[in-house]
Amino acid sequence: MKNTTHFTVPALSEEIGFSLIEVMISLVIIALGVLGVGLIMLLSANNNDTARMQSLAALEATSMATAIQANEAYWLNGAGATGSFTETAVTASSTACVNTACNPTQMATSDLTNWGYSIGNSIPDGMGNVACTTIAATTGTPAVTSCNITVGWVQNAMANDHQATTAATASTQSYTLVVQP
Repeated sequence: MKNTTHFTVPALSEEIGFSLIEVMISLVIIALGVLGVGLIMLLSANNNDTARMQSLAALEATSMATAIQANEAYWLNGAGATGSFTETAVTASSTACVNTACNPTQMATSDLTNWGYSIGNSIPDGMGNVACTTIAATTGTPAVTSCNITVGWVQNAMANDHQATTAATASTQSYTLVVQP
């Protein structure tokens, strides 16, 4: 008996390998994945910008709170105890009270001007407001002065849902800090 080996040639329908359609489908899947990663990166950058603005606003509000607490004579007992002061687009810082002695009113004016200048330089479209109120003393309770320090800005936010009609929208954001002088 003779030992013979037979080789068979597979039919065209049984060939091993990838067809052009399979390759195209895999490329579409990879392209969708890369597009998804790109969108996630854009959202991440937008959220990073929002967090940066919130941090800058918190720093600016804390800076004014420190100035208010340092000038108790004006903010607690003076005209600042019932006033509202808004700073926008201050183009120069104040050098008053740097090398000369100032009274509490002059110091508060200098602090507000420098604060407005700092906001304008660090926060695009920034705005600062200090509004103080005093609750009168009653029997057994001293008067209480409270100041709301608000820092606002315009934030361009990227739409993150499929129902949004525009790619980016501008909204006014604010950070408020309450301080007692």
